[in-house]
Order: sequence, then structure tokens, then C-alpha cells
Amino acid sequence: MGRIEVYETEAALIDSIVAMKDEGLKEEHMTVIANSSLDKTISQFKHIENKSADLGPLAKFISIFSTTSREEKLMDALDLTDDEKNIHRKSLEDNKLLLYIE
Repeated sequence: MGRIEVYETEAALIDSIVAMKDEGLKEEHMTVIANSSLDKTISQFKHIENKSADLGPLAKFISIFSTTSREEKLMDALDLTDDEKNIHRKSLEDNKLLLYIE
């Protein structure tokens, strides 16, 4: 199982990604999860999977009626414990950025 790191700003996230890449970690082993679009991160790191929730109006409307939130689906895909899911869900609610590292 991988690990999740939490960042306050996109700049801090980018600095960390650069440092990890300098240490030999490949972009393909990283996934960014956020509640907003991260244009700079997406443009700078083409091979990092991006799970940002910058949804269009129709997707937002449809998600209102979904029984499972987008964040819950992402957390389930990462095989986290319930405690870890709650901690990271709270981070997303606080508009923090998550970086999952395999």
C-alpha cells in the first residue's frame, strides 16, 4: 500500500513532486487528488494521474444525486482504512491537496 501526503498549496505540492522525482520516483507512481483544478501541476507533470474535482455544471448537478461522493470513490480505489478515509476526506473538505504515492 502507498502513502498519502497532504499539502496546503499547489506550490508546496509541486516542490515536493520535484524533490521526489529528483530522488528517482517516477510520475507514474503519483496521483494528485484535489477539490479544484491544478492547472500548473497538470501542465508541468504530464504523467501524474490527476483526480481533481473541478467539475462542470452538469457533473456537479449529477453528483448531488449520487449515493457515493466522488471523494469516497477515490478513497475506496486507494484501499484506505475508514480512519484514513475520514482524515483525508476532511483534508479535501478543507481544500488541501493530496498526493498519493505508490
